[in-house]
Amino acid sequence: MTPIVLPVAPDELADPKQALLRLTKGASREVREDLLKTIDGNLSPGLGYNARLTDWIDSAWSPHRAAQRSPSLARARLRLNEVVGAFDLPAAD
Repeated sequence: MTPIVLPVAPDELADPKQALLRLTKGASREVREDLLKTIDGNLSPGLGYNARLTDWIDSAWSPHRAAQRSPSLARARLRLNEVVGAFDLPAAD
């Protein structure tokens, strides 16, 4: 199994979901079967796509690290923290 390397500039991807689905080709068979289905030669999300993605987000994804590669995510996090500050709520990191 080859290590999966995430895109350096995800905001520049023409179709981020297709890029993510292509990355799963290097994953274990069990993960591929959950994440992928092929319809007419095109990759589509499989039945386990949302569950697998949610598990990955909960266990490994870091909004802080992701924002370092994604200017749009960095801007969104900044604006959300401004809103939180306007309501005097504790900021999330």
